Amino acid sequence: MTTLLGGYYRCANMRIRCDEVLTHKPQTGAYRAPGAPQATFALETAIDELAQQLGRDPLELRLQNASETGDPMGNNDPWPSIGIKPVLEAAQQHPLWRDRKPGDGVGLAIGGWPCGITAAAAVCRADTDGTIRIHVGSVDISGVNTTFALVAAEILDVPPEQVEIIQGDTRSGPYAGPSGGSQITYSVSGAVADAARTVKRQLLEMAVDVFEARMEDLEMKNGNVFVKGLPDRVVSIGELAEKSPGSEGRAGADRRRGPVCRGRERARLRRPYRESRRRQRHRAHHTAELRRDPRCRFAMNPMLVEGQIHGGSAQGIGWGLYEALRYDENGELITGTLMDYALPRATELPSIEVVMVENRSPHGPFGARGVGEPPITAGAAALAN
Repeated sequence: MTTLLGGYYRCANMRIRCDEVLTHKPQTGAYRAPGAPQATFALETAIDELAQQLGRDPLELRLQNASETGDPMGNNDPWPSIGIKPVLEAAQQHPLWRDRKPGDGVGLAIGGWPCGITAAAAVCRADTDGTIRIHVGSVDISGVNTTFALVAAEILDVPPEQVEIIQGDTRSGPYAGPSGGSQITYSVSGAVADAARTVKRQLLEMAVDVFEARMEDLEMKNGNVFVKGLPDRVVSIGELAEKSPGSEGRAGADRRRGPVCRGRERARLRRPYRESRRRQRHRAHHTAELRRDPRCRFAMNPMLVEGQIHGGSAQGIGWGLYEALRYDENGELITGTLMDYALPRATELPSIEVVMVENRSPHGPFGARGVGEPPITAGAAALAN
């Protein structure tokens, strides 16, 4: 909480003191970005009061003082990459803010969450039927497997429906962290991308012999490989998989197996903001540098991103308008069940407009960032403001 309290704005002189208070009331647990909505509420309502007393536009005041990449967080570590200003600038141009009139109930608040990162691994396999099979060990609780398919499809230039995600358990699946902390897309997608790139290189290496051409003269598109400028003569990924040394002289299921590569992403778990290292495994151990494509600037899976923002916004409305732990004079919790604890239902929610601001991560695959938890953080404060 202090990391965020002292991290949204630049402040040359700051001291934060935390007091832990032990009570007999039930303790709280993780809901979504635990602690962030409370810290944000305290800070952002104070910023609005400050703007009012100074006679300043609350958005312009925030824009003037917002932290940027390299500025300290509340724990004095530098922000590795932060996008407060871009989202404020987008809000400034939105008709809801730009065209507001005196007396309109329009409020705003900024929020954030330092998403986690863990070590992760993935296996990519090109099979003789042309299917790209991605083996992961993560649990899909939000549709993230579709993102893995899109990552592999983008790198290998095949239709997404040609990619199959195989989800293993703790005995058979590659390692992945827990499906929480807004980290699975960031961590596991990196491993999927590494494995897919290596399989692509292996397929192109085999195509060199087929076409008797240099690798740099070959192009992979829509599940086929051909010589640049000669798209009429093609070899499919499935045909190349049949020529793989791993499929020769074998029968049954083994014969379907083409190039296989294991992608691995390691992170310094003690310092989650540091740049992660990418590793791959294929019989021997290889280390690879992460390469970024400056042309890629897009939400990896727009529908899922929008859904996460809708979910976080709904919970922010719950924080601000409905939900409360209420106690009687004896300290008994009287809102301890869903019969008494008010949660917003679909009929109580307004229409929600999502405006996506592209601010790519310097380390995430295709610039990916975590999106599961940040959307809840500013909702209650914006309603109060």
